[in-house]
Amino acid sequence: MAPVLRSLLSAPSFAHSPPSWSWHARLWWLLWARCPGIGPKRINALIQGFGSLELAWQASSPELARVCHWSGRLLASVDAHRMQWGPEPLERASQQWNRGRRVLLPGDQRWPPAIQTSQPAPAALYWKGRGSLWCPLSQRRAIAVVGTRRPSRHGLRVARQIGGVLAHGGWPVVSGLAAGIDGAVHAGC
Repeated sequence: MAPVLRSLLSAPSFAHSPPSWSWHARLWWLLWARCPGIGPKRINALIQGFGSLELAWQASSPELARVCHWSGRLLASVDAHRMQWGPEPLERASQQWNRGRRVLLPGDQRWPPAIQTSQPAPAALYWKGRGSLWCPLSQRRAIAVVGTRRPSRHGLRVARQIGGVLAHGGWPVVSGLAAGIDGAVHAGC
């Protein structure tokens, strides 16, 4: 199956993303990136303001508001996310994310250079498929098939066939995984 790339959250800057990731740092980045309303720019603000994402996780809402200048709506989202994961989330996150094997973060060796310069850039790329297809991606060779979210049965069948032909030919298929044609192309891979 060809790699499926999905942007998790987006924002324009990776000023503080490390060139190589420890397992601990990967988990903290992913925990924050999965919070609604938090992307690389805000993650970088947390690192800059608190020194680490772990210390930021332990900060109170008033501290986050003061240091990062965040609004009440975003703080409510962050509080709900942190409450869902609890004060010590790494063990659970580690089990759930299977040591990050199918997630690329900024600075990872396989992180596509073209993604780094896109605006807005994603906080993480989730992928599925053959790792051998990262080479064409790094050379900016990939296919995106985009279509309606409400396709006919014929459209879905043709999209799955297109996905299968592309995957068999060794072409990576990329998208945001929207329902409809986009998803059917990936199902055919």
